[in-house]
Amino acid sequence: MKLEREIFKPVNKKSKTPYYLQAIDSIKKAIDNKEFKSGEKIINEFELAEVFNISRATIRHSLSELELDGYIY
Repeated sequence: MKLEREIFKPVNKKSKTPYYLQAIDSIKKAIDNKEFKSGEKIINEFELAEVFNISRATIRHSLSELELDGYIY
């Protein structure tokens, strides 16, 4: 299993796509590509914010949306 730091890359700060949507897309792709086993924990929001190079509030928004969509719990 790859480390999360190898799976997730920082958001593209030049993109017009909001940072939270870029993070959502990246996490969804990792889940869809089976980078994580069902029920497996990913790194905490502090570390995700660092890896994606976005604020903790932004990553929290991303995680909330993923939970609403049923991707995480």
